[in-house]
Amino acid sequence: MRYNELGDTGMKVSHIGLGGAAFSNIYGTYDEKRSFELIRESLNRGVNYLETGPWYGQGSSERTIGKALKHVPRSSFFIGSKVGRYEKEPEKMFDFSAEKTEAGMDNTLALLGLDYVDLIQVSVQRQFKRISSRHILIFNVSIKQVFQSKRVGVINAAATGMGLLSNKGPQPWHPASDDVKAICKRASDYCKSKNVELARIASWFTLNQPGIDVNICGFFNVEQMVDTLEILDSGLSEHEKIVLSEIQTRFFDKVTLHWDDVELPAYKAELDKVINK
Repeated sequence: MRYNELGDTGMKVSHIGLGGAAFSNIYGTYDEKRSFELIRESLNRGVNYLETGPWYGQGSSERTIGKALKHVPRSSFFIGSKVGRYEKEPEKMFDFSAEKTEAGMDNTLALLGLDYVDLIQVSVQRQFKRISSRHILIFNVSIKQVFQSKRVGVINAAATGMGLLSNKGPQPWHPASDDVKAICKRASDYCKSKNVELARIASWFTLNQPGIDVNICGFFNVEQMVDTLEILDSGLSEHEKIVLSEIQTRFFDKVTLHWDDVELPAYKAELDKVINK
């Protein structure tokens, strides 16, 4: 496992971090036993950074991680959580007030069974009277060289675009536009025709981008985690590298592949429905 200094936090984190969204029903049927095995085996194989948040199953992720870490020495791992997004109902989904942030963090710590988390991810920096975190991480900002020159840690997530870049394809809730999904489906079909898993080459591409300290990866089971660690250590086969080059040229070059202009308008539309009832 490769380890990197996370900015000037003093934290030396594994290049691959364990994402907590999978410890809920977000990516399919949740299985507590399978989740415990994944968390513990990830730690055994050198993963030392975990990420969770109240949005992931409305407490399911935090509760699962807390149970799995119950007898694990606190000094052997780092953990980050999030504030701001909570419930499924549009009118309760986002709350960035200081009161909700403190209450949310208290609940997170209780579910995790911890006295503190190492990072809190927020979208707007605020002053808090009390906060149980060693560091505050400001996210959703552009990555520029000036950040690296000032030793700002960089955390990347969603190596496969939340399942979009995989042969299986995304979950029904995925916020990408139909056009983006169609392009990725064509790339997936091409990979299948070449007997290549799109998620493998997407993961390799992400893990080898410069300037990233830790890549948060969500895994369904131990096998997926082990495969991703193998990709980091051994790289792609020559055949996979050829397919990567081909799908970049055929499908992804000169195409905008994000959904920044889709998810927020959809949320606002749902919120307006509730407000205008």
